[in-house]
Amino acid sequence: MILLMLAAAGDCGVMRVPVAAGAVVAAEDVERGACPDRPVPAKLRYDARRLLAVARAALVRGEELGRVYVPPRTAVSAGDRITMVSRIGHVAVSREMTALQSADANQRFFVRDGDGRVVLAPRLSSGARR
Repeated sequence: MILLMLAAAGDCGVMRVPVAAGAVVAAEDVERGACPDRPVPAKLRYDARRLLAVARAALVRGEELGRVYVPPRTAVSAGDRITMVSRIGHVAVSREMTALQSADANQRFFVRDGDGRVVLAPRLSSGARR
């Protein structure tokens, strides 16, 4: 597994909120703090498929992470289940899909339907949320 990239010298991460083992750790969950004098064991792993940082073990508020880069959370991550809705006039058709890649609010992304077909999803609607 690929380790997280090092941040700039002097910038170390400190957990702002508690996170369960295996949960996604986003940039907003971490604040900058002073770097400890001792080495800090890797507490995060980088999930290259979903482009996310994941907690190796449960992390508590104030826990030192050392020098790490934590990517910002995306609107949709690879593997997320989404509902794609198509509207024409008064008719709306919705289908459950699985995102095949991460995407932000104004990006298009590929999804797979229940029959295994891969299609390009339109941009996320303004009502989309995690």
